[in-house]
Amino acid sequence: MEINKNDEVKIDIPVLVRYGFNIPEIANAVQENVRLSLEKMTNLSVRDINVNIVGIERG
Repeated sequence: MEINKNDEVKIDIPVLVRYGFNIPEIANAVQENVRLSLEKMTNLSVRDINVNIVGIERG
């Protein structure tokens, strides 16, 4: 997580996705949930939330 001089947050989140799930839907849900939670808890502006799919889990 990085915070710039304008109090804007940039965060990278590694995510492991279970096989068969819709990756774009999961990535969007993670971004929205993290954005809402972070802004509510910190009053900082979230500039970027990068969801990095690090793998697909079977089972």
